[in-house]
Amino acid sequence: MPDLIVPAHEARQRRPPDTLDAVHHPGVAEPAVREILGHGIDRHALAVSRFVVCAAPAYLRRAGTPKIPDDLQAHRWLNYSEAPTRDEWRLTRDGKSKRVNIAHGLRSNHNHLLCDAAVDGAGICIQPTFNVWQHIAAGRLKTVLDDWSVGELGIYVVFPNRKFLPAKTRLFIDSLAAHFPRGPQHDVWRDRAQSRSTQRG
Repeated sequence: MPDLIVPAHEARQRRPPDTLDAVHHPGVAEPAVREILGHGIDRHALAVSRFVVCAAPAYLRRAGTPKIPDDLQAHRWLNYSEAPTRDEWRLTRDGKSKRVNIAHGLRSNHNHLLCDAAVDGAGICIQPTFNVWQHIAAGRLKTVLDDWSVGELGIYVVFPNRKFLPAKTRLFIDSLAAHFPRGPQHDVWRDRAQSRSTQRG
């Protein structure tokens, strides 16, 4: 769990029973979130976590650093098996999209296993920043194709939609939001990775 939200996680252990949390995947339109969660559910956006393409420096020295999206097809992929698009990824830049078919080297539904494999030099992966920011900051992983966008995850707290929200639920939501002071469109994990990398360098 990202250490930024460990305090929030600890608070969640004491949260009111009528609250829950969720993330939605890229490609799910915002109006569809309510439909997926069901009627009678409201949500409060906290932050975003952008996807990054990354690999260990040793892997990139051995296999080459991708310069354009098409280069990704020659690489060994460490892919999340539950992703909406498991056999291809779409990258965008300046309003233009590029679809890339990927060759699976390892497929798993456990993101931490994939991150560890990437750190060990087993291949290249696409992960949200909250999974890999510490590895990037420490130099264990390096991002590539930074001028291309691979999508993002919205981070939400969701709760029953009631005319009068219980005070304890509102306090819990506010305590979560306090961990993300720059608003729901900001990626705090990317900031942390960049800040630590600068200090390390």
